[in-house]
Formats: sequence, C-alpha cells, structure tokens
Amino acid sequence: MHLEEEEEEEEEEGGGHAERKSPAVRCKVLVTREAGLQASEPTSVYLVDHAWTYRVRGARQQLEETPGLLPRMAALVGAELHGEGAELHGEDPETLELVMQRMWKYNQTYKLSQGPPEAREPVWYLLDEFGSGLQHSDRPSCSMAPFLYAPGGPAYSVLWALEDLQEGDEATRDYTYGETDPLVRRCRLLPWIPDPLVTWCSQNNLELNALKTVEMVVDFRRNAAPPAPLILCDSPVDAVESYRFLGSIISQDLKWELNIGSITKKAQQRMFFLRQLRKFNLPGRMMVQFYTAIVESIICSSITVWHPAATAKDKCSCRASSARPRGLSAAICLPSRSCSLPGH
Repeated sequence: MHLEEEEEEEEEEGGGHAERKSPAVRCKVLVTREAGLQASEPTSVYLVDHAWTYRVRGARQQLEETPGLLPRMAALVGAELHGEGAELHGEDPETLELVMQRMWKYNQTYKLSQGPPEAREPVWYLLDEFGSGLQHSDRPSCSMAPFLYAPGGPAYSVLWALEDLQEGDEATRDYTYGETDPLVRRCRLLPWIPDPLVTWCSQNNLELNALKTVEMVVDFRRNAAPPAPLILCDSPVDAVESYRFLGSIISQDLKWELNIGSITKKAQQRMFFLRQLRKFNLPGRMMVQFYTAIVESIICSSITVWHPAATAKDKCSCRASSARPRGLSAAICLPSRSCSLPGH
C-alpha cells in the first residue's frame, strides 16, 4: 500500500473575482500491488506503527522534552512550526498548544483489563503517517485493531482487508467501528464529517462556541472503555461529571445529591427573609403568600424529576430546609396543594 497526498484547491467568490486560498492537503492510502489484495490471503495482514503513545497527564511534558516529537506531531496534525530552531528543538509554545488541540482528531485509545490500577489507566496513541492517512468510510474495505506484543511490550495496530482490492483502490476503515447507534455515530464523526447544524451555522454567519459546550457521558457498564473525545469546530469539548440544565443539576451517575443540596441552600437563604417578616408582625396570609412564591417555588422546582429518585436522607434535608421558624403558623411550613412533598 502507498500513502498519497492530494492537494485540493479551494476557491471563494467575492467582489466579482475568485480568491484562491491555501491548498488543503488530504491523504489517502492506495493499493500499489499489481495483483491487488485478497481478503482470503493470510499475507493480507499488516502492522501499523504507533507514532506516539502517552497518558493524558504526561502528554504536554512529552511534547516539550522528547526531541523531534513536536515537529513530527505538528506535521501529522497539520500545524506549522514557528520561530528559528523550533524544528530542531521543538521549542514553540504556539505550535504546542495547536498540537494539543488538534491531536484529539487523530487520537485512539485502549486499556488493559488486568493488572494494578495504574496499568489499567487508558493509554492514548497516534498512528504513524500511514495509519493516520486511512480515511473513514461507512462501508470500509479494511479494519484495524490495536495489538500489544506481551513479551517485548511494544504496541502496534493490525490492519487487514475486509474485501478484495484491486491496484489503485483506496483502503478505508470505519472510525466508529462497533457503534450501531446512528446518533452516537454522527457525534463521533463530527471531527471529520460536519453535522448539518455545524454546516448551517457556518452558512448563516453563526458560530458554535466549543468553550461553552460540555459533554456528559452516562455509562453504567462495569468495565466501560473511555469514550473518544468529542470535537466541535476543531476544538475538543470538555467532559464533565455534572451539569446545570434548566435550573436542575444533572449528575453523571443520575443521582440528585448535588441538585437537592443546591435547592436546600437556596431555600434556607429565603427562609431568612421569612423570619425577618415575622419580626414585623405581618398577617399570616401575607406570610403564606410569601412562602409559596419565594420558598416553595424553589423546593418544588423540577420536583417530579428528582423526588422519586431521592434518598431518604436527601428528602429529610429538603424538609428541614423549609421547616417553620419558631412561633410561625403551621400552615406556612407546608407546600400548597399544587406541590406537596411526600411525608409532610
């Protein structure tokens, strides 16, 4: 097989003339063997080297300290080095940040299922120039999987043909192999195949802000593989364990301790004002109206969502936050008929 680079010149119309942009280079892998490749042949299996293997916490340090690593990764992800001596020593902070941003588009990962906890930490790697040149296809002609050689320790990726290929045919693989959910496939393919939303925004002078976008993965599998980072507009989307949506805090484990804690804190703060009104001897009816509008509305926020899954401790905490001050009418400490907490 052979890695081939294609230059695609883009043109943009404006002011009655065409403005030529810098060419966009696209790599692809072609079959160069005259007899082609037969999927049934035992020799139609190839080893692809890993250009860079790392763990997330040490990625930046390796790029800064390993000679020649930053220039190679910059060329692989399409970033240019700046400054004299940067190509030799890799001392280019601007390019370093660009590589850290773009490498997620090329990253792949695996982890060991046995061994101590530190050995089972996810390992990330980038394929070499040949492996990174394999393009995606929903109907791939080849497949690839990581392969760890136990005696020596080095890791490779095994590439094999899924169908017979003739000379000049392109070798492709499925970037989301094994994923059958159409929506998840679309999300994972965003770095290479823009979603209609991304395309529509770019065509209508709108900009998607990846810095204000987060990803929360809900996965209850015992040995779940780390998900591939989500890339939006060439920027990685931050993965979070909890997120506030429409006033409610949703956690990754679908528990509601954070949400109930936030509600309890707000209710306690508003109960202070209710105690102050009591000192001015306001009529009981006005205080009930104040409680219903200011305190009860906080306690009952999204209650149909979180209350059935709340623990007994959380329910007691929520009730305690709305307990009546000493001397207040008992009617004030109860939610109205439209929203009642079980146990009141």
